Amino acid sequence: MVLFADAVYECRQQLAYHLFFWSDDPIISECHNCDNCKERDNPDICDVSTEALRLVRIMNVLLQHATIQNNNIYYVTHDDVVDVFYGNKNSNVIRKNLMQVSEYPLNHFQTRLHPKKMCLYLLDSLIDKKIINQIIDLQRVRPESSVLTHSCKI
Repeated sequence: MVLFADAVYECRQQLAYHLFFWSDDPIISECHNCDNCKERDNPDICDVSTEALRLVRIMNVLLQHATIQNNNIYYVTHDDVVDVFYGNKNSNVIRKNLMQVSEYPLNHFQTRLHPKKMCLYLLDSLIDKKIINQIIDLQRVRPESSVLTHSCKI
């Protein structure tokens, strides 16, 4: 079972005072009166194991899809996985023929992972647990430059 809390409970007083902090100011304690402080003890936790398993299945199907030469996909990115997960119809999906993938939903897929960053967070946690492997490629912008660029491949 994969448990996922869909909210971060930060004290609203600390959030408000954070805008006016100087680096040497003392840290303001939590108020324990705002809604976030009160709900911190009872977070809204949901089971996202079906979503996690679906992300792994999508990953496997996309890797098979990348081996077909007439597709414009050379490696799988985070956006590819998320686009197939939500059934997006954008330029990335069209260019890489991702609608051909068997896991691409024909109808709207009901999920608790809204917005997109929650799906990316779950995908990153699967990468962190080494369920999905990720390759990070670092390259110099120019041979003589000290500036690096990176790309992530799953």
